[in-house]
Amino acid sequence: MPRSLKLYITLLVALSAVALAVTSFAFGVRPAIAIEVDGLPGASNLEIALGLAFWAIVTAIASALPVRMPRGMLVTVSIAPVIAATTLGGPAAGAWIALVGSTEDENSEAACLGMERWRITPGSSCLRRSEAW
Repeated sequence: MPRSLKLYITLLVALSAVALAVTSFAFGVRPAIAIEVDGLPGASNLEIALGLAFWAIVTAIASALPVRMPRGMLVTVSIAPVIAATTLGGPAAGAWIALVGSTEDENSEAACLGMERWRITPGSSCLRRSEAW
């Protein structure tokens, strides 16, 4: 891998991590994403964490089960639960759900593109995650 590409990927991942941290501290997670378990008004931290875990699981399932289109193209539908989590919990919740819940298989994507050999490196994996952030 060329040095300039390594630098670009490193910078992109670092800036994405900073953007995630800033978003988390600036906006936080809205209580609307919480799953109410105790029946009391207001959302506790546990209820918010349960809501985030629910949407992360839904996103992981949607991401792991792509839809095959008629001409063989694979389309993931994982953006729908990410948008739902963002709507309920705000931008920080959406960013965390996109990071934790996305499980796209890079090897099957490479096979669809006709690539014979595809090596998954830590750099390519981090780049894919930073795209989700």
